[in-house]
Amino acid sequence: MPTTTSAEFVYSCAFDEGGRAYLRRDRIFKRTGTRVYATRAPGRGDGGAGDSLTRTFVLDGRALASAEGAWSRVTRTRYFARAEFALAPIRAQGPSAAFIALGLTAEADLLAIRRAYHRLALACHPDRGGDAATFRLLHQHYEQACREVAG
Repeated sequence: MPTTTSAEFVYSCAFDEGGRAYLRRDRIFKRTGTRVYATRAPGRGDGGAGDSLTRTFVLDGRALASAEGAWSRVTRTRYFARAEFALAPIRAQGPSAAFIALGLTAEADLLAIRRAYHRLALACHPDRGGDAATFRLLHQHYEQACREVAG
């Protein structure tokens, strides 16, 4: 049974306490003909009783490679071989508050975020007669939108 390199991962979409989606990455440590063995490191934010334990789970290799992904009964999560497939539920949520505040759609790239921020910053900067609290909030939205796009 061949082992894999340490750079191979399976991806899933997880949700934090606030209901906000994020991308989770778990390490593959072995592949066989039809199965993929992966492990979730302790402290990954499940919040369950076994959060301090390392969890090992088995996935169907053929289902994992598809866009539908493979379901794990151990972690009760759907896993994907590519991060793009796991990001689909996150993108389906629509634009976050940061994108809405900047007047952008969820498909905006980093350049569009920077342009929108610059346009709004010129209008509400304290040196140009704007409110300092509004400008700080705008800057927070800009940083959040950049983090969301960067992954």
